[in-house]
Amino acid sequence: FGKSGADYTMDRENNAIYKGIASVKYCNSQIADELMKLSENKYETFIDLIKDIKDKTSLNARQLTILIGLNFFSEFGNNRYLMDILDFYDKFATVKVIAKNKMESLGVSEYLMMKYSEKETKSQYREIDNYGLITELCNQLKNKPMGIVEQVKFDMEYLEYTTYTNPKVASYYYIVIGFTTYQDATKPTLILRNLNNGEEIKTRIKQSKIFKNQPFGLFSILKIDGFTYEFKKRVIDGKWQSTDETEPILENYELIKNE
Repeated sequence: FGKSGADYTMDRENNAIYKGIASVKYCNSQIADELMKLSENKYETFIDLIKDIKDKTSLNARQLTILIGLNFFSEFGNNRYLMDILDFYDKFATVKVIAKNKMESLGVSEYLMMKYSEKETKSQYREIDNYGLITELCNQLKNKPMGIVEQVKFDMEYLEYTTYTNPKVASYYYIVIGFTTYQDATKPTLILRNLNNGEEIKTRIKQSKIFKNQPFGLFSILKIDGFTYEFKKRVIDGKWQSTDETEPILENYELIKNE
């Protein structure tokens, strides 16, 4: 927020390249320009920014959710936390009446309703202090990010790649970001991303029994202590022949989380 425009831009002072918003799935240059204009303002809370986004820009609900999930607004907090704030805003920003029989489903207590409404009838709370109610609800939230699998799925859906890394995760944990099968569904070709350092490895399983013992799919998490390496084979003069190029083969793993 305040850095990314419609196109990729370079920031020489901070030695950074900012991704263009127009390159994100379902987003466009118009919303990029509108957000850049808003960034000239000072926002004390994400609630205030949401209000201006909804009142002064053309962003729709999907676009806003996408940008939150991609950590575009990270200066205001982690993305799961900001999505929860948006959820409260959407529920309560314009409501003037809350029926008492709807309080439980909305996640609000009698204490909050009495505190943030001007009038109470037998069945309703009326004249709601929307901003006060939303602020107090948001103050109860924990500043959490998306989980690993959720974040990687989100990135792959809207960016078609992921930059996720977490140095707190041990270096033998990988997430499957590419999963392809050909004639034999038990011998998949994989792209694995190391969760610790972001290294991506293209590998495959050659033995069916290995996969059959622990089947998994895209976005599964595997514990891998290492790979074996074999010389690649190519068709040369009509015959399969070994080359000098090696490829990693996955022969042993522990399935940690299956998707």
